[in-house]
Amino acid sequence: MGRKKVKFTFIENNTDRRVSYKKTKKGILNQGS
Repeated sequence: MGRKKVKFTFIENNTDRRVSYKKTKKGILNQGS
């Protein structure tokens, strides 16, 4: 578990936001199952 905690700040860059959202969503789904 070498991932550091991500602060949820609004990312101005559209692509960056999309990528981080996908990662976050995947992480939440993994925790939920």
